[in-house]
Amino acid sequence: MSNRPKQKISLILKNNFYMLKIVAKYIPAYFILRMIQGAFYGILDFSATLFSYHLLRQVSDVGNFGNAVLVIGLMAAFYLCFYLFDIWFRELHDPAQKQKLHLRMHRDLFDNALSLDLACFDDPEFYNDFVWAMNESDTRAMEVIGNASMCTHKIVAAVSILSLLFTIDPV
Repeated sequence: MSNRPKQKISLILKNNFYMLKIVAKYIPAYFILRMIQGAFYGILDFSATLFSYHLLRQVSDVGNFGNAVLVIGLMAAFYLCFYLFDIWFRELHDPAQKQKLHLRMHRDLFDNALSLDLACFDDPEFYNDFVWAMNESDTRAMEVIGNASMCTHKIVAAVSILSLLFTIDPV
């Protein structure tokens, strides 16, 4: 266990929303794309459940092998398209956006440092905190946007799978 004091959940949420606002300000297209990516991951979870349901239905109820092959083919095509997008996003788009965020955050931190009194930098504790903040700023921002995307993913998956379950077997 850590010896750090516990933080209030309201403060944690406030800081996370602040960081999301910063990311949305610096790289708005990336912010939107990450939220859409989270929704697509939720749809991917839902599609796996939906495809499995239709495949089992084709195999057990209808017994038509051609329809089962069609469901498998559609599922494979859907996954292939999704993973090609995912590879493009992770290998090409994501690194460029991370670099853009890094540059913009550091530029703002340097601009803020110019307005500070030089005596602040003589204080070793202040200087260490400032350098630590510079080193951690973009990494932490990317972690927050990743967590927000993951939350979107889980919410979309849960809502869509629950709606499928209630459609198949209403209460």
